[in-house]
Amino acid sequence: MRGFAFIRRLNKVIFIAAILFIIMLTTCFQPTFGAFTWQKLTGSTPDKPAISLRLESSSWLMYIAVRASDNSTVWTYLNTTSGEQAPWHQEGGSTPSGPAVFRTQTLTFLATRGMDDGIYWKSAGESSWHKLSGSTLSGPAIFVNATENIMYALIRGEDNGVYWCNVSLSSPYAQGPWHKLTGTTLDSPSFSLGGGYMWIATRGMDDGIYWCQVLMLAPYTQGAWHKLTGSTPSSPAIGYLDSGQISVEVRSSDNSIKYCVVTIADNSHEWKSMDGNTSSGPAMQLGQGLLFSCARGMDSGIYCTWTTQAIPEFSDILPATVVLALVVIVTVSIFRKKIQR
Repeated sequence: MRGFAFIRRLNKVIFIAAILFIIMLTTCFQPTFGAFTWQKLTGSTPDKPAISLRLESSSWLMYIAVRASDNSTVWTYLNTTSGEQAPWHQEGGSTPSGPAVFRTQTLTFLATRGMDDGIYWKSAGESSWHKLSGSTLSGPAIFVNATENIMYALIRGEDNGVYWCNVSLSSPYAQGPWHKLTGTTLDSPSFSLGGGYMWIATRGMDDGIYWCQVLMLAPYTQGAWHKLTGSTPSSPAIGYLDSGQISVEVRSSDNSIKYCVVTIADNSHEWKSMDGNTSSGPAMQLGQGLLFSCARGMDSGIYCTWTTQAIPEFSDILPATVVLALVVIVTVSIFRKKIQR
């Protein structure tokens, strides 16, 4: 009888030790793959943030621009290797919407919607903003081709249409005509360039999530709009992954943040959770297959996260803590069975 009592006590000790070990692994080690950990920056924002990437040596720098609480445009950058954040830089002017940002190897470009609904841009540190023709009801999006010294701008027009143009970054900064796409949107559209195409994502008038592509050679042929599953109350984000895939990130109707990898040929995709919540549309950029994201938290804080393995492989790997926990549970189970024999 004493032997059986000893075994029962030993089983309890082993079980408790296993639970404590799992808790220790979960709280003391930051997962490096398969789970998203959000880092909070200083400051806050009443709107969605914007991000851009630059690879410096072996470290990715995330450039983040937001609308501050006083409606000014401010930006900073985060070293994703060290976790260090640079001071915030203020660029002057006022905006009622979240700004756009794009970083080249040497310059940081910003674009905003003015208080007059005008579309303004500048490189960081310039004394004044340059105004484009036209107007917008939401924040603009930009992409800079440093090789050709051209900036592309994408906006939601006053008629809820989706428009894009190019701007020479050589003085006198000549602007090309606005090209109107088919369809309408309730929010800021987003885009990325890759593979000779402009890849565009929008929130539809039905809160659906749509994407299309535009060939970046005259006459700039637009492909059909493709609808993804689900819905969003905010602007989606899009990134070009490779010749066969794009990635889309959204705020879901329950405020959770999700992303998917879309197969371009057949629009197949599967939404994955990003372990966070937001009250605005998230921002997302891809760098060498890695996913970098920034979102406004439910507390209006500014949060960033990134993967350490390329997607879509990232999505198919269990979080490190889950893997270790399963190993512990299986090991303890086998050990208990041996003792009971």
